[in-house]
Amino acid sequence: MSSTFLALIVGGLISLISAIASLIVQHILNMRRMLHESKLHPSHVLYDKQIEFLDALPPLFQQINGYVTAIDVWLGEKGEEAEAEVEKLRQHTAWFEELDQLLRRYYVYLPSELLVRLEKLKTECFYLSMNPDVNRTVKCINLLFETHNALREFVGVDKLSHDLMKAIGRKPSDASEK
Repeated sequence: MSSTFLALIVGGLISLISAIASLIVQHILNMRRMLHESKLHPSHVLYDKQIEFLDALPPLFQQINGYVTAIDVWLGEKGEEAEAEVEKLRQHTAWFEELDQLLRRYYVYLPSELLVRLEKLKTECFYLSMNPDVNRTVKCINLLFETHNALREFVGVDKLSHDLMKAIGRKPSDASEK
């Protein structure tokens, strides 16, 4: 009887130790998986938000371009009709509010250099709407082209995520710095 009792206790201990060991191993593997996923999650969110931002910009850029170009054309004309058209155009700045909301919504996900360029474009176009003149239209058009080129540069390299990764406190991987 004592040998069966001893075998039963040893079998129970072996089962208990096995269950505890498997729980510990499972816990360690789950923690590693969660750590790995937590490292990947910010970059997935970052890229998704940047893509959303970049998808929303082209229609706004077309509106800005149309606005500035139309003012430029009417400023080149003489007469009351031209002045009336310029005044009418000055009032159509819905794109300005859209751009402002877009920048507010996505500023966390964008590099500071790009934000500075977009804010400068927004400011100059605002000044144009307040006091239209040919020099301001030329400046706005040039800023629009510069902003387009800056966007192409940032999309072409991994610069969009670099600032946020620095802000989060993570060092960019060696592959993204090359």
